[in-house]
Amino acid sequence: MVAITATTTPFDAKDVNDQVNKTISQDGLLMRMAKAKGEQYAAGRGLSNSSIGAEASQRAIVDAALPIASQNAGQAWKSDENRIDRGHQLTMQGNQFGHEKGMANINAQLQKERDQLLHKNSLGMLDAEGLLRLKELGAQSEYQKERDQLLHKNSLGMLDAEGLLRLKELDNQNKASLDQLAQQVVANTHGMYMSTVDKAVSSYNDRYAAVMADNTMKATDKEKLVNNMKTELNSTLNMYQQMYSNISTIKPDWTKFPSASLPGVNVK
Repeated sequence: MVAITATTTPFDAKDVNDQVNKTISQDGLLMRMAKAKGEQYAAGRGLSNSSIGAEASQRAIVDAALPIASQNAGQAWKSDENRIDRGHQLTMQGNQFGHEKGMANINAQLQKERDQLLHKNSLGMLDAEGLLRLKELGAQSEYQKERDQLLHKNSLGMLDAEGLLRLKELDNQNKASLDQLAQQVVANTHGMYMSTVDKAVSSYNDRYAAVMADNTMKATDKEKLVNNMKTELNSTLNMYQQMYSNISTIKPDWTKFPSASLPGVNVK
């Protein structure tokens, strides 16, 4: 004997048929009145005990339930659409907040860099490259002041078409600065990793040269020691790779830096 498992379709509040079935199953006053009306209609035509009479009674119940079901389904659909709209609005607000937070961070970092360069310049310790960077940051600071003024006017509804266009230009410029700084951070992280690898390999090379130059050691002892050194170096390099791979500034979602993965190094 084969067991048959009954499956039930989840109730869909937006589906009129599901709402009709729900309304009928509740057996409320309106449904009982519709059923009685259908039975009276069938009895008046001598069809009380026939299948036609039963169908007439059922049809009366469905006719009574349909307007209610349609209204409930419409309300459920509208509620679902409102929920989706709210979700979209929250997502947009979150994206906007993230953008504004990023802009605030980049401006804070640029201002910090500018203050440091100004301090060095006051001590007469700034080279030509530093002076050029200070000039760039000074211009950036002026752009930021202009942008803040335009944003304030816009919040008061006092910004004309020309002002809106200028505000858009400044936003694009700030975004470019944010992207540039983010890429510099990622490049620095990659550079730190490669520098760490280089130091580990250089240390190995120095130790290897010292072992090979030691005339008091047997060849078999040298080979054994070098193999141990290789194992130690590979373990260290793997540790560095894993460690730097977990730094957020190396990951794809940090920036558009061409490579977000670190090259592994292994000594044979």
